Formats: sequence, C-alpha cells, structure tokens
Amino acid sequence: MKGIVMEIQEDKVIVLTKEGSFLEVNRNNRTLDIGQEIIIDTNKKLKRQIIRRFVSVAAAFILLITTGYGVYGYYTPYGYINVDINPSVEIAYNLYNRVIDLKGLNEDGNILIAKIKDYRNKPIENVINEVIDTAVEEAYVKPEEENVILITITEKKDKVDDEKIYKSIDSHIKEKVKNTQVVLMEGDTNIYKKANKDKVSPGKLMLIKEALDLNKDIKFEEVAKKPVKEIMRMIKEAKKQKNKEEIEELERKVGKEKIEKFKNEKQERMRFNKDKLYTEIRKDKKEKEKDKLKEKDKLEGKEIEKARKHEIKKDEEEKEIEKDKIEEYIEKDQKRYSKEKNQDKLEKPKEEKQEDLTVSDNEREQDNKDKVDKLEERNKSKRRDENKYKHDKKEQNKEKKDKEEDKDKNEDEQKYKDED
Repeated sequence: MKGIVMEIQEDKVIVLTKEGSFLEVNRNNRTLDIGQEIIIDTNKKLKRQIIRRFVSVAAAFILLITTGYGVYGYYTPYGYINVDINPSVEIAYNLYNRVIDLKGLNEDGNILIAKIKDYRNKPIENVINEVIDTAVEEAYVKPEEENVILITITEKKDKVDDEKIYKSIDSHIKEKVKNTQVVLMEGDTNIYKKANKDKVSPGKLMLIKEALDLNKDIKFEEVAKKPVKEIMRMIKEAKKQKNKEEIEELERKVGKEKIEKFKNEKQERMRFNKDKLYTEIRKDKKEKEKDKLKEKDKLEGKEIEKARKHEIKKDEEEKEIEKDKIEEYIEKDQKRYSKEKNQDKLEKPKEEKQEDLTVSDNEREQDNKDKVDKLEERNKSKRRDENKYKHDKKEQNKEKKDKEEDKDKNEDEQKYKDED
C-alpha cells in the first residue's frame, strides 16, 4: 500500500493513504521529505490509525503549508463528473479518485448540493449515488414518470473506471426508481471549457449541439433551459423525422417493394444500409442503360444493313448504266467503223482494205478492252473508298458512344457520391 508523507517525527511518520486515512508508521531511520510517496508495509501491524476521512487541525495546517507533489495531487482536480437530471451538479475528483469538490451548475443544482454535507474524500460512485438519492427525495426524480440521468466524465489526467461507475449507478438507481435510464457520456477539456462558458454541463452541451444540428429552427438558449429528458426526447423525434424523410426520398427513387425490403432489414439491424440501396439503384440504372444500348445497337444494325443494301443496289444500277454506256459506245464505234470501211472500199483495193480493217479491228478491240478495264478499276476504287468511309464512320460512332458512356458513368458516380 502507498501513502504520502504528511508529517515527519523523530521515529514516526504521519502518512495519508489513498483511502483517505492518516496513519502513523515507523520511520525506520529512513530519510524522507514532506509530500514524498512511500510504500507502507501492510504485512506489519500499523501502529495507529490517526484519522479516517476527517483531518485534524494539525494535519490540515500541514496540508496548507506543504507544496509537495503528493499533497498537491490530492487536492488538485484530475477530472470532473457531471450529473444532469434537471438539477445539474459537478463533482471534482483527485488522482486517488476521491471527491474533493461539489458544486451546482444551476439553481436546482445549488438546492440539491445544499442537502449533501459529508462528501469530501469519498469514492466517486458513492457521491454520485448520494446526489441521485437526494434528487429522489427532492422529487426531481419521480417514480411514476420516466426519468433520464446523464453522467458525463471529463478526464484531465488519470482515467477513471467508467464501467464500474456506470454499473454502480445503474444498480443503485434501480433499487430506488425502476423506470430510470442512465446515460454515460465522455467529454474532453475543450468541451468542458466551452460548457463552462455557456454555463451548462459538458454532457448537456453535447446534447444541445446534437439537437441544434437536427433542427435548425430552434435556438441554443431555448434548448439550454430544458431538462435532459426533454432534450433527449427532442433528439429522438428529430431523428425519427429525419429517418422518415430519408425513407420517403428513397421510396421515390427505388419504389415501394425495394424500400420495404430495406425497412425489414433496418428493423433487424437497427440501422438503414443506404450504401446497399444506392448500389441497387446504380445496378438498375446500368441495366436500363444496357438495354437502351442494345436497342440502339439493334436499330443501328438495321440502319447499317439497310444502308448496305441500298449501296449494293446503287452499285448495281451504276454498273448497269456503265454497261449500257459501254454497249452504246461500242455500237456507235462499230457504226463509225462500218462507215469508214465502206469509204475505204471505194478508195483502196480489196486486199489493202482487208488488211487495214484487220489491224483497225484489233486496235479497236484492244482500245475497248482498255476502256472497260479502266472503268472497272474506277468502280473498284470507288467501292474501296466507300467501304473505308463506312468503316471510319462506324469507328467514330463507336468512339463517340464510349465517350458518352464514360461521361454518364462519371456523372452518376459524382451524383451518388453527393447523395451519400
């Protein structure tokens, strides 16, 4: 067991223990200082228990003039515990988890602590239970009504056993008043300072902030005047209304069947899985877009097939026209040739005419053949150019469609991200 040296005598030492007792132990020729923390041998019988919980005049004087760490630590607040019902009370405790101060934060709180006399050096949970007992006696906690007790722990240094405190308070209040809910919250020094400035407890300040976040129409001063039970009721109703609005919004987007499914899941899990719901929305939209693309591709395929057939028909018509032109040209050329041949018969002997006609026929046939080849080559080149144009156009349409899909996808992702 450890204790703090409060007074040094020739062969004895007065020590303050963690439990709040003043003990006289043997010095054993040790060199000690006032305020030094020492280990007390519990195996040996302690000589005398001087004081328990109550400080003598001499020891109190020593405490006042001593500047050692142990004494300073005993009377320095290491944390605060606020109890809010409607009375708001603040309990300050030291490094030994002993209560060193008790004050009211509102008028009802001052009335309550005036009834509590013996609280110094007691364990934290004992004093909290005394505060609750007094609140029951003064009818701040009523057995016939539903009650809420808010406990807020603000720790500056050493961490207190909040679970032990909660269990002690919860079991104690159930013995007194059945229908009472104990709510335990943890604050920090920043919240504590802000709460002191606003003249409320840290826990009540956190509840007020939550209520203001949920309802922008109410004011701080209006909520601060209400008891904890009423503020928690406001928060519960605001959350319920917000949840209802979210469900209505989702019903408009997804439909009643899917929202009913997610409502049942929420009742089981006590929360609504919005991420899963939005995944379903995106999936439905993607399926619809996929169907639209298929329909579009189908229509485009029909248009392409129709255009291809039209081009084939057009090519065939052009070939027929070219063929008619070639035949017309050959016919005219034959007529011209016949006319020239008749003229040659009159001017030249028969053999010379026959020879010239043979040569001319061969040249004419070769010339006609060259013209037909050139015409066919030109038609082939034209068809190649048309096929290349169609292919390039199809690639451009595909590239344009991919860009549009990427753009829609990015817009959807941004939209769902904003909604989340």
